[in-house]
Amino acid sequence: MNFLEIVKNKKIDSNWLELDRINVESIDDIYKGTGKILQASQEWEHEFQELCRLLNIELKDDYSFLTLGKMNRKLLEAKIITEDEYNKLDAVIEVRNEFVHKYFLDSFFFGDWSYPFDKVSETLTKVLFLIHESNDWISNKIDNGHRPNILD
Repeated sequence: MNFLEIVKNKKIDSNWLELDRINVESIDDIYKGTGKILQASQEWEHEFQELCRLLNIELKDDYSFLTLGKMNRKLLEAKIITEDEYNKLDAVIEVRNEFVHKYFLDSFFFGDWSYPFDKVSETLTKVLFLIHESNDWISNKIDNGHRPNILD
């Protein structure tokens, strides 16, 4: 599955796109936008780690070195998420990984990153949207009953 298929299959709230839009008018704006995406990616990874910690899912002694893919697989194996949820998260993890590791080096997945800027703006905004939505979903898992009861 490629990036465009993932975005096409994900309903994107136009109000959100306007609120958190990454506007690109120069190369410097691209770097600012990618910084927002990297921050959102790290926050998402942190939420994944938090959910695993709260569920006492043993992955390694040091949670800071776990990959999103491995944490996603462990949540599936522990029956915290369904196969469908796993697949959707896995698709966004693929987008995130391609973005983080290849955005400036290989434009095949996302298209050219330097021009035209309106297309770059749309691409960066949609990547940020997917990551924010996935982070919200994990946060809701934490808030909706996957947090241990501290009174027990």
